[in-house]
Amino acid sequence: MSFNVEKVDNDTGKDLTYISDYEIKSGVRIGYKGLQTQLINNWIGPQMKSSSEEMDSFDVWDLTARSKFMENWEVKASVLNLFDEDYSYVYGYPMPERNYKLGITYKF
Repeated sequence: MSFNVEKVDNDTGKDLTYISDYEIKSGVRIGYKGLQTQLINNWIGPQMKSSSEEMDSFDVWDLTARSKFMENWEVKASVLNLFDEDYSYVYGYPMPERNYKLGITYKF
């Protein structure tokens, strides 16, 4: 978990735009034998989009499952932005809606 506090311009003393004063990142990982699941949450606090306008806070959840098989192989599936949050770190540049990843790895 990490906390960031007071992001201000050293010259003007004003809040930096598109930089949140607070971020909380947390997660949980559960595994049994060759199967492992992981749930990650990123909460981003409010941030200034101009000197007088503020963007709301948002949080994004990601879920990943991975399984090892045949000694050297691993398959991994993820759902990113699990709850389909409409968010952007910078106003006018939206982040992807819910999306999926699937991968397979061979370790030698």
